[in-house]
Amino acid sequence: FVFNNRVGIDFSVSKFYNKSGKYSYVYGYVADSNITEMVGDIREGRSSFGEFSDKLKPLKSNSYVQLSFHSSEAVKMLSLYKIEIIDKEVAFND
Repeated sequence: FVFNNRVGIDFSVSKFYNKSGKYSYVYGYVADSNITEMVGDIREGRSSFGEFSDKLKPLKSNSYVQLSFHSSEAVKMLSLYKIEIIDKEVAFND
């Protein structure tokens, strides 16, 4: 799914992607890999999908997940609870 959404439909290896917006939201682990570089290597023929999937791993042993919204219907389900400004130095030292 991650690969397919980065490379586009022409390079997709399965029917699982969200370029068409068929999923209102997507939930999953945050990747701890240089995905942009890895996808570029595949597009340029320097690597294969098998190598991509071998290198792709979740960030910090599955401790971070992400939720992304892809439709206005999904966004309408959200309510603003609070806004908190986090010091950049503190946020990246965890």
